[in-house]
Amino acid sequence: MRALVLSGGGASGAYQAGVITALTRRVTYDIICGTSIGAINGAVAAQDKIDELGGIWHSIASKRIIRYVPQVQRLLQLIGDVEALNHDPLFMRPGDLLRLISRYLELGPPSEIFRQMGTIAREPVIEALTGAMDFSALQHTLVVSATNVSHVASECFYAFVGHHAGYERVFREKRKGACYQLTAESFFPAVLASSATPGAFEPMVIETGNERCLYVDGGVANNSPIGLAIDAGASDVTVVAMEPLENQEAHEAPATMAELALVSYNVFQDRMLKLDLKLAQAVNQAILANALRGKRVVSLRTVQPTRRLRLPILGFNDQAAIDAAFDRGLRDGEAAEIE
Repeated sequence: MRALVLSGGGASGAYQAGVITALTRRVTYDIICGTSIGAINGAVAAQDKIDELGGIWHSIASKRIIRYVPQVQRLLQLIGDVEALNHDPLFMRPGDLLRLISRYLELGPPSEIFRQMGTIAREPVIEALTGAMDFSALQHTLVVSATNVSHVASECFYAFVGHHAGYERVFREKRKGACYQLTAESFFPAVLASSATPGAFEPMVIETGNERCLYVDGGVANNSPIGLAIDAGASDVTVVAMEPLENQEAHEAPATMAELALVSYNVFQDRMLKLDLKLAQAVNQAILANALRGKRVVSLRTVQPTRRLRLPILGFNDQAAIDAAFDRGLRDGEAAEIE
């Protein structure tokens, strides 16, 4: 069985979508596993909505999906008013001070700001994706990973479809940890949970069994779910990543605390992906050397850019850069060697 494994990378998912478009023109994948932005791309691809996937990315800037939550918007307005006060003539300052007081009162108690668990509103993302999320339209097995912060664990949500549906029991036995069957109700929330970058988006609340848990980005604990694909029965795995295998280019220095956090998160995810690949390759070598029994050799390949994409994780408003990344992915997917 063939599996397509889609890692995280924020706005660089445009590159991934280009690769998916090219690969699915040549190959049919039985299993699609995704984390973070890979969960979004994977959920659309698993429905065979490849043209729609391209349409989402080629129009994403116009959707303005990166918008601050109201509390952050009001705080930024207050900061802007304070800065403007320094440049106003003295006779205008009484009015400015009244506006500052009004802005401050709108913020509410300071404790509310510190309790804020996300800075970016989720509603624009939901609005942009709702039409593309139809659980009943799944044509391929889908597995998405998410991080359960209530239990401090990496978990997954799955839907086995078609001729592959009978493999579900084996998958659950192999995973041993928490994994949950997707339903029409949990499908979109699970995809949103997998892509909920900590600090950017509030955690998603999902009910699993009799418990309501908080979930964030699957990339926190499992950026490239190669193991999920193998446990789902894959014998041939193609991983689509957004960072070069060997990256010698200097990163631009982050200018703000938020940029520092996001760059650090990106480095962490890239490191996890490379470790996952090395582990899978080491297992293959051990099987070939007869050091492991009861395991099968899995064909592994990666498709990734040769140079950095230079798209920040939250760079969804730069349509020119998004389109360029998609086109690069399309070319790399067309050039990829698929057996």
